[in-house]
Amino acid sequence: MPLPRPALAALLAACAFLGAGCGGSGTAGPATSVTITRDFGASVIAQTEKVEATSGLTALRQLETVHKVTTGYGGRYVKSIDDTAEDSDSSWLFFVDGIESPVGATSTRLKPKQVVQWDFHAWENVRTGGAIVGAYPLPLKKRGVRVICVPRFIIACRVAREGLTAAGVVVNRRGPDKLIVGEWNSIQGLDGVPDLTLPGDTNGAYAQFTKNGRTLIPYSADGSPEKGLINSSALLAAFANPDGVVWVATGTDEDAASSAARLLGAEKGKLRNRFAMAIDNGREHALPLGAGR
Repeated sequence: MPLPRPALAALLAACAFLGAGCGGSGTAGPATSVTITRDFGASVIAQTEKVEATSGLTALRQLETVHKVTTGYGGRYVKSIDDTAEDSDSSWLFFVDGIESPVGATSTRLKPKQVVQWDFHAWENVRTGGAIVGAYPLPLKKRGVRVICVPRFIIACRVAREGLTAAGVVVNRRGPDKLIVGEWNSIQGLDGVPDLTLPGDTNGAYAQFTKNGRTLIPYSADGSPEKGLINSSALLAAFANPDGVVWVATGTDEDAASSAARLLGAEKGKLRNRFAMAIDNGREHALPLGAGR
């Protein structure tokens, strides 16, 4: 007996949402997902949608499956998504599993379960570090992570490991990615850790430690420094390099490093779509500050 038309429509809609075929055709594997945000993840333009992970699926094709897109340079450059188009100040950038793609959307081939975030923001004011915390626990959950703590047995290290375990991340001493935990004065200069005493609009963290490491200065989305955070202030940020991704859970003292590490085990969605996070006196701040004001 054929399904009534409303029931059939509902079934087809459910199949499309899940990114899976219904019936005998099967699927190419678990779906990919795409989320559209703006102003460094401050607001969501379009909620996460699932797209079937077909063979050869590119980031552009994935996007075009669920959104209206205009492109330039032979399709290599996305100019607009739905009603949001580039202008003289802002443009579209995308991240796959929290890592900024080094190539265009037409050349980025997606694998099953990969997470893509397109964000519309001003590109001249602040420079990204090539990775964001907003896809956590990815990519760490897929690739594992080396945990480096300074000193080795600080409380923040235990907090970080507990958070990773709760998120399903495996500690892998030979993995390409690292999580470095400790107060800033202890971890600065370690391999893969950027110089966060440089201005926060250029160091990829959207925040800057003073030379003595006792004050954290957050930066705004327009590239200007804000009032310094001096009350045991924490920073969680991620940076990409040719060897992998380096995550940093740090702060002005060891208690602050523990606060940053605690974000790794926070309730689901705490870091979603964010570029970096700061904590001051127990108050959480998405970085850069004021995005979307």
